[in-house]
Amino acid sequence: MARGQASTTSPTRRVPGEEAFGAELKDQLDRENARIIVGYHPLTPMSTAEHWAALRYLAPMLLQARLRPRATRNVLILLLPVVVHYQRVGLELSPDRLLSRATIEEYLAGEGRRHTPDVRKNVVQAAGQLGRALHLAEYPPKFPGYPASVWNLPYDLSDWQAFIDRANRMRRETHAEETCALIDLCFAAGARRPQLERIRGTDISETRGLVRVTMTVKGEVQHRPLGGRPAERTLAFARQRGSAYLFRPDGRGDRPHAIQRVLEQLQKATGVRFQIGRAAASWELRMVQAAGIRAPFDILGIGAKGHTVMRLADECPRSDPREREAILMRMLGDYKELP
Repeated sequence: MARGQASTTSPTRRVPGEEAFGAELKDQLDRENARIIVGYHPLTPMSTAEHWAALRYLAPMLLQARLRPRATRNVLILLLPVVVHYQRVGLELSPDRLLSRATIEEYLAGEGRRHTPDVRKNVVQAAGQLGRALHLAEYPPKFPGYPASVWNLPYDLSDWQAFIDRANRMRRETHAEETCALIDLCFAAGARRPQLERIRGTDISETRGLVRVTMTVKGEVQHRPLGGRPAERTLAFARQRGSAYLFRPDGRGDRPHAIQRVLEQLQKATGVRFQIGRAAASWELRMVQAAGIRAPFDILGIGAKGHTVMRLADECPRSDPREREAILMRMLGDYKELP
């Protein structure tokens, strides 16, 4: 393998310092199909030695944080350049100082100036996500009403994948994860297993848009997902005054009465009140807890394949994995007879 292309997951070649990176962390990155290639970084050029030094520095923090594999990958990629920058100038920073807002802002004002605005924003968010997971004083929990044991409840990846595989065999589908994310979001909104088990697979589908509607067009019954073209597929539920307001960023999409029927079904099943509203606002996630609302999220975004939902689910207290499996199996029970 050529210099600069050594992989952290190579079973044949041992790279100095690879053991310190942590087998568990490498396994998480393998599951995300996001192997970190030493000597290459999409944001900042760095040598192999610098890359390994930064990995050795971040690995203990990431292992302690117990983030999901996807979040681990994102935090690692975004914070590696920060670590490399301060190692180049000879500063040895403690985790709390590295992740402090002042340090991140200093990096972005200098070395990180060449990053795009989106990357700069993501670096700040990654530092906050890791800081909260490590319970640093500068990053208190976003939703202090929830105990740390619930907020940081780790997923058992083997169990998680096992019941997703079971659901996929039942449905012959590949997006059961999105329904799992929806379960977690309803759980965070206050719904519990008895309410969630009343949601049926005929009402909610994890194929194309997570939620689909049934409508009659010219006498023909049609099943349509929420949203059409990619620009219209991102929907958001903005929680205000105990209600969830559905809006489309571009003001277009499916007919309101069709969406309303789906929201009424969700309300009946979970006890969470949904209404349709409009807002000419960005659909970017804003994780702000609304006063007097138990749900720890203000905006629930639904992407074309549920990616935004899953991203938001990372920020929510999670339901018990065993209960989630039972709920998922109950929700998908309508499809057991599919060939």
